[in-house]
Amino acid sequence: MKATSEVTRLFAELTNLSSTLNQESDALSELITGFETALCDLKLGVGVSLPKPIREVIWVDEKKNVGGATETFFGFSKGSQGWGLYMWESVRGVGEPVPDSERRLREAPREDRVAAVEHFPAYWRP
Repeated sequence: MKATSEVTRLFAELTNLSSTLNQESDALSELITGFETALCDLKLGVGVSLPKPIREVIWVDEKKNVGGATETFFGFSKGSQGWGLYMWESVRGVGEPVPDSERRLREAPREDRVAAVEHFPAYWRP
């Protein structure tokens, strides 16, 4: 019975952590939506992206004996869903976006949204 009570306690703790994480994620989404709306309201008609990736994943294909990095970029542009904040991926050195990798920031996985928000201040630097 001790194991059952420990599992119950751990599950309650996990439930609380999940609730906190979801509240923080909702606040992050609100911040992104507000920033995107403010940029769209300016009606600049000009896109801008950060010159360096906000994240990269190193990979190795052992069968082909090659490796590289997939870089994640972030910017404000007119994408497939109109003007907004977008993310896309590129293989380092290729320069072209990975096909079908464009996604709205507000719809991106939490990890990508957190990485992008850390770069918001760069949009105000000359």
